[in-house]
Amino acid sequence: MSMSTKRIDRTKSLNRILFVLVLLSVALFVFSLFFSKSERTAPKPSSSALLNPNNVEKIDSIKISVRGTEIMLSKSDDFWHIRSENSKSNSLVDSKLVSALISNASRIREIYKISSDKNDFSALGLSGGSAISFLSGGEPLSAVIFGISDALSGRIAFRTFDGTESYETEDDFSQFLTVDADYWIAGEFFYEIASANSSAETIKFVCPEKNIDFKINSSDSRFPDISHSVMSLRHGKICDLKKDGARKIAEIEVHSGNGEISVAEIWKSKASAEQESLFVTKKSTVKIGDDSAYELSEFTFNRIIGIFGGE
Repeated sequence: MSMSTKRIDRTKSLNRILFVLVLLSVALFVFSLFFSKSERTAPKPSSSALLNPNNVEKIDSIKISVRGTEIMLSKSDDFWHIRSENSKSNSLVDSKLVSALISNASRIREIYKISSDKNDFSALGLSGGSAISFLSGGEPLSAVIFGISDALSGRIAFRTFDGTESYETEDDFSQFLTVDADYWIAGEFFYEIASANSSAETIKFVCPEKNIDFKINSSDSRFPDISHSVMSLRHGKICDLKKDGARKIAEIEVHSGNGEISVAEIWKSKASAEQESLFVTKKSTVKIGDDSAYELSEFTFNRIIGIFGGE
């Protein structure tokens, strides 16, 4: 190989190396521009809460609205209630759900400002879709409108009622953005006893059509199992069945350790000419404020009969 040929080969190799270096430089330059732009435009979080933690004890009602439909959770006599618009009755609310909602709202969290333009409300789902208001004496302590939830970031958009800015934060609110009363109700027959950290001392059960008249107290060795089964009984959804025209077929009476008495009455009503439906109502010496009727399945009724030795 001649000297001139070797020089040509070296020149080509150098040119290729220079070309690769130029490409790498351009790539790094573009990346640096993109990275610096992303860094500049990425929202920076601030730390705050959607509800002032100092106002938690003042809350006596919570209004939730979704697409024009509203429900109100109200507190009285240490219990939360919800009014069903279908049956026009009050139901006990599961206080654990309410406590979780209030805890999430009053927790100091990272909040990202994503827009200062109210024209962005529609794109972010903030034009009035879902809202939660925490109230005291009818006056708002905090009122927040929620928008689109991003599954990738795990954040949800929100804004205040009178503000023009849009924000986002960790989405631990979507589960509470429902106006379905059955989501909120306390499903246990004897919720007021369990929620007061009390326990059953005496249990009675009467069901004439099954020839059962049963009574047991805490001194009986069978009591722990029976008490556990009774206290875990759950009913179904709120229904519009009424006691008028129905017949009571059974009754469970529980005396608690703090002297209170709670009763679950089981009724059978004709849902149609061919079909009878079971439902349950509650009454108690505790002011539970629950005057709703609840669906009761045949499965649960048969389970109750089995608990008390029937077939």
